[in-house]
Amino acid sequence: MKTESLLSCSKIDTVYSIINSSVIALVGLIILLINRLWEPFKRGFFCDDDSIKYPHHDSTIPSPVLYGVGFSFNILSFILIEAALLRNSKNSRTNKKPGQNIAQTYFCIVFNILLPFLYGAAVVQLVTDIAKYSVGRLRPHFLAVCQPDVTKFNCTDGYITADVCTGDMALIKHARVSFPSGHASFSMYSMLFLVFYYQARLTWKNLLLLRPLLQLIVFCLAFYTGLSRIYDYKHHWSDVLAGNIIGVIVSLITVFTLTDLFKGRKSSDEQQTDNNVKLESIRVNKPVTKL
Repeated sequence: MKTESLLSCSKIDTVYSIINSSVIALVGLIILLINRLWEPFKRGFFCDDDSIKYPHHDSTIPSPVLYGVGFSFNILSFILIEAALLRNSKNSRTNKKPGQNIAQTYFCIVFNILLPFLYGAAVVQLVTDIAKYSVGRLRPHFLAVCQPDVTKFNCTDGYITADVCTGDMALIKHARVSFPSGHASFSMYSMLFLVFYYQARLTWKNLLLLRPLLQLIVFCLAFYTGLSRIYDYKHHWSDVLAGNIIGVIVSLITVFTLTDLFKGRKSSDEQQTDNNVKLESIRVNKPVTKL
């Protein structure tokens, strides 16, 4: 059986790593250009549309908190859990030190799970932004930030398409990108990725309820984030639903096509034995090809 799983990594191919990282940077650049250069579709409104007459106020979960928690939770989980797994593999062997290759192996393992996560995060943001700027749906607080000049239109005309807003232009632009919810898509993607990661890596039999507890916590964080966008009047409920769907789809595709988390999955005891064999192979600088 070939050791092509996540834990079989013994070194990083520098060229491939640079190429893969460049792909993520390229997607990030596209996202930046969309937000800087693309004007959202300018959708009109009806005077009697109560769905866009809500007040405007600050978000319960600001964007810096959203992305800070989403990235830090995942990265810290990768670092701590992989370190614990590698340490357990090391302690179960003899007391002879395997040398500096252990650090290289640890970095490679974390990198191989972090890279797909970052790529998926970039993809979910790209898909969300494309939809936002293409659809141009008005946020529930649109009229509050638009501050329309009533002398420039007549409600009896029905659908108002003229440029009648007098408010802050940055806030008006932001109020035209309601669908889908970026908070919902990113929070669901990042937390669901973590749910899958916990499912695959937290396999200690003595801590039976630790894994479902952590999964429940991170899922509730994503769920609450979506709810906050509704009661903050930042999004319509359908915006949040669409964002959650995008996050779920991208998370599933990323986990099951770009990572080895569920490929050839073994029990904890079998994985422990495999880790010992791989570490011994790294110590003597001899690749493992079969188990």
